[in-house]
Amino acid sequence: MPRFTDIDLIMLDVDGTLINTPHHRELPPETVQVLARVMEKGIRVGLASGRNYGHMTAHMGGLGLNGPLVCNNGAAVVDGETVYFESTLDQPFLHYAYSLAQKIECLAEFSTMDKLFVYFAPGYKGHVFAAAEDGACLLTLDGSPEDFHKIVERPVEKITFAVDTPEKATRLRAALQEWNAACTTGRLSVTSSFWFAIEVMAEGVNKGEGLKIALEKLNILPERVMAIGDGDNDVEMLKAVGISFAMGNASAAAKAAALYEARGVTENGACAVLKKYILGEED
Repeated sequence: MPRFTDIDLIMLDVDGTLINTPHHRELPPETVQVLARVMEKGIRVGLASGRNYGHMTAHMGGLGLNGPLVCNNGAAVVDGETVYFESTLDQPFLHYAYSLAQKIECLAEFSTMDKLFVYFAPGYKGHVFAAAEDGACLLTLDGSPEDFHKIVERPVEKITFAVDTPEKATRLRAALQEWNAACTTGRLSVTSSFWFAIEVMAEGVNKGEGLKIALEKLNILPERVMAIGDGDNDVEMLKAVGISFAMGNASAAAKAAALYEARGVTENGACAVLKKYILGEED
């Protein structure tokens, strides 16, 4: 069993783990202080998120993290200014995704390395991602074929569909399964961070595989890594490391994948884990 004293790298999910999304957008001040103290011990701290690189650095750059960023659920892996890996979706699926969002009447967020293109279907009443609300998206798409050409030539790493009813989520997942069943190339990896958010990357892309790429580049053994997450999109990462925690608010799949369970995000559970097991302090 790996020991907490042997940890070289800590990988943290953001939304639902460090930040109580969508109710808050900033890290609690105590968490910021604890992350700095962890790094002072010589331990690397990185992030693994469904957010793209541009949004992660814009909102987390001030933390001065010294570990890798696994972005867009593993579609991009960046350490400092070095891009270790990038995966993009095929153009035929971009066309299909755009028409699917119109048909199901949902939000579709097309994410490149540093930009977001967001389509809001008429009548969509659901959650708006913080990135779009913050004005981080380069363009809001109007649904026209002409407008779509503004993104079709760009390297889209991930598409996130947001739905406002469980029925739409079921229809969307079924359509994505049909796409995969019909394809010999351009198949998809489908996951979720919240019930209303269905996230699509190229086949084989996930946080766990992205983390493996970073570990190989950094010459860090998986057993010397700790990871904390809460969503279905964290499962592969939690399974890929030596010590893993699922948040108290985590999905059933994330809890099943993790070795331990932390308190929930509303109780700043990730921070409590770092204080107890890395800094040797009790709350």
